[in-house]
Amino acid sequence: MRLQTKPFDLNQLANGNQFRIPESARALLERNGFVLQEARWEQPFFVYEENAYSNIPHFITLDSVLHLYHLFFQFALRRLEERALAPRLTQFTRRLLAQCIQTYRQVDTPALKDAALRNVAYVGVAARLQNLNDPLPEPALAMVRKELALVRAHSRLAEGAILPYAIDYSQFAVRGHYTRTPALQRYFRAMMWFGLFPFAPKRLLPDMRREPTPTPVRQALLLTDALYRANLVGDWQQLMTPIDFFVGGVDDLTPPEVRRLAERVYGKHPTLRSYADSKRFEAFFTEFQKVRLEGIRPKFASMRGDLPPLPDPDSPQMRLLGQRYIPDSEVLQELSDPLHRPVPSGLDVMATLGSARAATHLDAKPVQWDQYLPRRRQLTERFAALGKRDWTRNLYWGWLWVLRSIVAQGQENLPSVFRTAAWQDKSLQTALASWAQLRHDTILYGKQSVVGAEGDSEILDTEYTRYHYVEPNLEAWRRLLELTRMTKQLPFLDKLLRDKLNDLESIVAFLREMARKRLAGQPLTEDEQIRLRFIGGEMDFLAITVVSDGTVTRWFEITHPADRRMACIADVHTAFDRKPDGLGDVALEVGVGWAHEIFVIVPVEGKLALTRGASFSYYEFLQPVNERLTDEQWQRLLGAEDVESETDEDASAPPTRTATRTSPPPQPEWVRPLYTAEPIQIVPAPLGNEGEDAM
Repeated sequence: MRLQTKPFDLNQLANGNQFRIPESARALLERNGFVLQEARWEQPFFVYEENAYSNIPHFITLDSVLHLYHLFFQFALRRLEERALAPRLTQFTRRLLAQCIQTYRQVDTPALKDAALRNVAYVGVAARLQNLNDPLPEPALAMVRKELALVRAHSRLAEGAILPYAIDYSQFAVRGHYTRTPALQRYFRAMMWFGLFPFAPKRLLPDMRREPTPTPVRQALLLTDALYRANLVGDWQQLMTPIDFFVGGVDDLTPPEVRRLAERVYGKHPTLRSYADSKRFEAFFTEFQKVRLEGIRPKFASMRGDLPPLPDPDSPQMRLLGQRYIPDSEVLQELSDPLHRPVPSGLDVMATLGSARAATHLDAKPVQWDQYLPRRRQLTERFAALGKRDWTRNLYWGWLWVLRSIVAQGQENLPSVFRTAAWQDKSLQTALASWAQLRHDTILYGKQSVVGAEGDSEILDTEYTRYHYVEPNLEAWRRLLELTRMTKQLPFLDKLLRDKLNDLESIVAFLREMARKRLAGQPLTEDEQIRLRFIGGEMDFLAITVVSDGTVTRWFEITHPADRRMACIADVHTAFDRKPDGLGDVALEVGVGWAHEIFVIVPVEGKLALTRGASFSYYEFLQPVNERLTDEQWQRLLGAEDVESETDEDASAPPTRTATRTSPPPQPEWVRPLYTAEPIQIVPAPLGNEGEDAM
């Protein structure tokens, strides 16, 4: 679609007397037809509530409703974790530990005894991370203590006591919504332990040689046997299946797959004694290396021996409760390289989802890596070929499917303001910020990419209140409506969430119809005008009900301060760049800040009106891996003064991990030109003076 621009004459605004517009904002409005403005709104709905009281016409953004969906997604997952998964994980761990101890006592050959002891320590660490004090065999205690020390210190890449290679212990820094309660903190650490810890048949040495590691494979065999011997497969599935609905299938080799492999080698009903047969284990070890590989595999390059031995990324790895394959992590993985491009960008994700504007920004800074463009092109073509069934396989993919419609070009017959390169940049910020919320909500389950190297005011009615406008992306509203209906199908929703999802469905369907009517130039009914005017209060009440589980009616009453604000953060990629001129050990953080304001010139009933709405603010920056940010730390960096430090029941855990950064980074350079340097001021127009211009 050819981009079109059109100078806008602000003197033609029907409601120009409602605003005092400084020169910098005037220039942007005349050129682009809209302007972004920094603000400190803690929730986007507050903008629309103030509009209603000040008689300012709304511009209702996808940003606001995507944020509302994020709240539903996050709190549906959080309630599932608090009420079902966390207690289920505790019982699972306790029973598995008992079986592992029994196995340790029953085997007698040195190789099996060693592997069984390591499994006792492995499950014992998960038990201690959940405050379980079940007795452990004396030989396992030293291993457990060493592993716990590494977990609590967030020790970057380090070799522990159980595996013959290193894992990234910085991943055990509790973040996302898991900082909110001690129970969620315990759940996070234990799930991360079970999901991160790999049983691999080879290790990658510092000189890039690969060396067989039979002990972890023997551990995988005995751990799988313990799972089946203790009749815990059903419990394992009850922990895994609910997350499938949210995020999708496991990327790693699973115990049931290992069981099928074992049955081919050892028979349908293997005994512990049969595992002592060295020839059969050799056959099992060989077959283990032939099974499927993960879709997201770390990349490492020789860095003069600075990296410790690592699990071989090109060999299959079993994880007990493995993390999930997510397509955006594959993009970040494939478009990074330890030597040439250790850190990718959120723009890579949007470019492969079909954003030509993201590709333009990326290509403005050429990458000195000849594989980058071919790989990006291949990924873009692969995702473009996917059908609706692929994109709606689970909620995670469905959310990305909505974002594709925001960054894609193709809708015709739009007012000129929505057909500019500047509007594409605004849409790009919307999609990236919503993606950051998605990654925040699934930080525990999504496999990360890695490389080494309303109130009491009187409300008046004026002509201006008839100028409300809805962001006119009909396809995005349609997909968001479908995603909401998909979410209603979750089998474990409580009555409150299911009822409130009906309310969200009503809002999305209503806004889609209002967008359609505005584009068609059809008049709105009186009831539609009224609902549009008070849509901020409707969304606000719905949001606070979801966040508080229906227990409060005002945001300041919510127990945890971080839950009162929209600002959130997630790390999405890790790089261990230890080249002489490298970045060091860093994590790529993507964050959402406060709600900003957007002023948009729209055509309504044959007139031009200036409307105000809420916009996401997006941030992307590097952070040392041992200082991965929590929501609380991020909100403090943004200037929140009453955010409590995250309370960690584990006194040995670092209470605050950030020291390097004391202020937020700037927003991406491609979005900053959309912002006015001086704020537009609201000057509510008196009744009867619609034609006056106070600009």
